[in-house]
Amino acid sequence: MPNLMARLAEVIDKRASRVLLVALILAVPVILSTLNLKVDQNFRRLLPDDAPEVQRLKETDKRIGNQSDLIIAIRSPDREANIKFGHQLTQALEARKDLDLRYVLFHLKTKFFEDNALLYASLADLLDLRDRVRRRIKAAVKSGLDLGLDDDEDDTPKNEESLSGDELKKRYKLDKKLREYMEADEGKAVVIKARPEVGNSDVAYSQKLTNALEQIVKTIGPQTFHPELSVQIEGSYAENTRRVRNLQGAIISGTAACLLILLLSIALFFRSAKAIAWILVPLLLSVTCALSFAYLTFGHLNLVSAFIFAILLGLGIDFGVHVLSRYRDERARTESAKDAWTVALSTTGISTSAGALSTAGSFLVLTLSDFQGFAQFGLVASVGIVCALIAALLLMPSFVRVTERKKVENNAAAELETGPKADTGRPQLAIAGLFISILCCVFAGTQLTKIEFEYDLSKLGSKPSKKKASAEAEKPALPEEAVGRKSAPGIILTSSIAETGLVHRQLKALLDQKESEKEDSERLNQLEPLTENRPFFRELKARVQGPVTISPEIQALLDQYPKAQLALMKKRISEVFSIYDYVPDEQSVKLKIIQDIRKRIDRKRRKFKGKDKE
Repeated sequence: MPNLMARLAEVIDKRASRVLLVALILAVPVILSTLNLKVDQNFRRLLPDDAPEVQRLKETDKRIGNQSDLIIAIRSPDREANIKFGHQLTQALEARKDLDLRYVLFHLKTKFFEDNALLYASLADLLDLRDRVRRRIKAAVKSGLDLGLDDDEDDTPKNEESLSGDELKKRYKLDKKLREYMEADEGKAVVIKARPEVGNSDVAYSQKLTNALEQIVKTIGPQTFHPELSVQIEGSYAENTRRVRNLQGAIISGTAACLLILLLSIALFFRSAKAIAWILVPLLLSVTCALSFAYLTFGHLNLVSAFIFAILLGLGIDFGVHVLSRYRDERARTESAKDAWTVALSTTGISTSAGALSTAGSFLVLTLSDFQGFAQFGLVASVGIVCALIAALLLMPSFVRVTERKKVENNAAAELETGPKADTGRPQLAIAGLFISILCCVFAGTQLTKIEFEYDLSKLGSKPSKKKASAEAEKPALPEEAVGRKSAPGIILTSSIAETGLVHRQLKALLDQKESEKEDSERLNQLEPLTENRPFFRELKARVQGPVTISPEIQALLDQYPKAQLALMKKRISEVFSIYDYVPDEQSVKLKIIQDIRKRIDRKRRKFKGKDKE
């Protein structure tokens, strides 16, 4: 090593200009490639491609596509203005084919479900409705209408039953369903939902989508519809865009702060403007080489390695400071720059190399990790450390050799031998310091068990300023009745439509057990009991008013699960949704109830008058 360093000092002395010229030529492609380097915030990039989780996500994307929504909230005191603006914005979004939107949902088409509403009602609701019709006919008879009596209508109701549209909607909770628009607060807040083809983990697309949407809204002009009309972009796409902006700002501010600290440190230590350039210029070039390597190898930086620039600046500066400091001391002793570099590189250069290579080796170990966040960070960091070492041993000395003055005056204050002597007259201070340090270490050790991992990825973003946090708090939250459930669903991929039905029925059975159809049973029990002569309807009423029953086939499947797992599933399930939600259960049974209601009304329709007919 000393011989190698001596040869390196000779190269610096004779060919420093050539070294700088080669570095300058290489800097051009290095900087250009670094400018193309982007930060990929896709969380999948942190895992290996062959990881089971990544494979399942890819299979989900392939089978059902993206499941994340872009949410647009329109607010103003005027419902008509909100709806009018919503229609125009929807048309503008549908016309933008470059945004890759699978659909834009604003005006809900509800005719099919309204025409078939009774098929989607529960058995309890249908039986309740049938009894209410019977009671209404009974009440009309009691009022003096000669309508005739059914054979089983021999009980007298205490109160007249209302069958108006508003009453039925309120009773069967239809007033909050099948709306034409997703709205809340009497239309003061209206929502548009869009489903992009590209997932929200693609940050570049999220940023493009959000920027395009902001431009479309600006072009339409919300204030032309109402002075107070505002548009709020929400959902994971907008959130990812905000995270990108926050991350970019954090990287820029962090790097700028790092450079400022380095500038001040070098200036205070060397008290020389040239020393700042001698150390930082080669260091910046070495870090840029590491980023260029990352671009050529990976094409991007992930969330973990995004701050590698600032980290390499902090780590790499040590090498240049140590070597230049030793050269300064040696240069103060000798008139020969070559001799000073020979001593500096053969002593401090070797020890600095040992430290740098051990650090690079430590980072290199991270490449063995399956977690790509650590693997990429470790490889780029190790390459950056080696580049910083080369810059400190070759590029910086060449830079100094070309730009320093030919004659350097001796600086006795810089010589190691003339530095201040250590004060050894107060050993009690050293003992006290050691004792305090030991106490601090013991206390810190007792706190280690309190350290926990944060698994909430939403907390990875930057902490907002007080002003920004206050603005976010004042911003009205999106109404849940307009947006719907915002939590991410658990997705089950099945191999056939029959398997879908089987899984749906199992989960639905657990949900039914959880809810126990309590409200339906209570609603039936609130009515006056009517005599029921038909066995079919008697059995149905007994079934609905009794405990929730599960088919033997589904019960046999559920019995295969451990009881603890069933309890956990039942606790976590709040909603089950599949294509079978569009297929009414027990259609044949429901059709018989509906047919009976129709026959009862049709038999008396011509004889009803006034309110009864209505």
